[in-house]
Amino acid sequence: MRRLLLVLFAATVALAPVPFGSKYDWAFSPLGGIVGVLLVGIAALAWLDRDWQRRAFVRFDTLLVPGVLFGLVVIWGLVQLSGWTPAGWATSISDSASLGLPETRQSIAFDSEQQWTALMRLLTYAGVFALAAILSHSASDARQILATIVIVAAAMTLYAMAAQAVNGQARITGVAVWVPDVEFFTGTFMSSNHYATYCGIAALSALVLAFRPAGGQAAKETARERWRRRIAVMTGLSGLWFALALVLCMGVVLSGSRGGAISLTIGLIAFAVFYVRGSTRIVVVSLILLMVAAVVLLVPSGERLVTRMAKLFAQGESGRELLFPMALTAIALRPLTGWGMNSFEQLYSVFQPPALNEYYDKVHNTYLELAFDLGVPMALALVVAVGWIAGQCVVGFVTRRRDRELAGLGVFATALAGFHSLFDFSLQIPAVACCYFAILGIAWSQSTSSQLVEERLSQS
Repeated sequence: MRRLLLVLFAATVALAPVPFGSKYDWAFSPLGGIVGVLLVGIAALAWLDRDWQRRAFVRFDTLLVPGVLFGLVVIWGLVQLSGWTPAGWATSISDSASLGLPETRQSIAFDSEQQWTALMRLLTYAGVFALAAILSHSASDARQILATIVIVAAAMTLYAMAAQAVNGQARITGVAVWVPDVEFFTGTFMSSNHYATYCGIAALSALVLAFRPAGGQAAKETARERWRRRIAVMTGLSGLWFALALVLCMGVVLSGSRGGAISLTIGLIAFAVFYVRGSTRIVVVSLILLMVAAVVLLVPSGERLVTRMAKLFAQGESGRELLFPMALTAIALRPLTGWGMNSFEQLYSVFQPPALNEYYDKVHNTYLELAFDLGVPMALALVVAVGWIAGQCVVGFVTRRRDRELAGLGVFATALAGFHSLFDFSLQIPAVACCYFAILGIAWSQSTSSQLVEERLSQS
């Protein structure tokens, strides 16, 4: 039963991007349902196999702080819906009033339907994290989940590459291949930015599968032995994972996403800093920057990315210089209570400044939108909860001897996704969020050595 749950979970996370990144309710609702069923399956397995239960849940007490913080966020989301709060806390702008209805609700949340949807998504992501953490307490199982994610992401990217090549000649051949967006390289997503975040996280996963950080014995190796080891890594299965990592990195470049390219570079730098020791880190980081620049300049589709970068530095980001201050103004009006989850789209026209002609359904900054939705305290609690878990992954990478690269992946993915969240909202797309939290769950699960787990089991 455990093996079946593992396979179903890996397939669920890996295939979530296929239906347009599970962005729409018709795609997300089945995803949330499947995650719920898998959680019930885990509960049944834990009840039937008490020895497995002890091993799978032995470390969950270390999640007390992030668990409490997340619980407070969920409770606050329900409070925003309840209408049991003081009248002065109720939103001064009601969705009922905006529709011309005679009665308004005395609740904090502007739109109750959107609030329920957001809560369901938040709980689904927590469920994905829990499933990943429980099912990957074995390093081999963790690698199996990562391998499934990488293979599906690479297949999606190769399909998009082939479609771009075929569609580029469609006027001559009359043959076209379906893609969500003909103009931009987006894989199965509706946005190139969201695809770039997902593809970047998958690329880092592939690199972790391909390479393991050098151990203490590496310092004693001769130059010949060191190069032999490096060449050996590039052959066999490790070579395959490295090749898929290159495909995925190329997908990020082809997407033309500026934030995606910069975020991937930051993720690669974090990878190098954790893997390489001593002064060699500076050399490796410099090589990464040079390689990224060379790929962007030499790849034909990289011209679009260079053009967008040049435009950004020359003219700034169109609309963002007004969008962010607008969001800050709205947050300042209700800094403690927020306006309700998923409410920015409905309230955009209320706060839209006259000089901002474009329409935005998101703030394009996940941190600001969390503060807009939940209020500053609860937004901070959610960010701290994720950061706390990433911090445990850092400790795991430093203290573990074997398989510590799996713990490090949580840090690399957090650096990538966390930075990109400053300029976009990829983590608000279900497929990207599920992929990220699955990897974070794997990394957290692998942040404690098997020896320490055995010691804790013997003491319990």
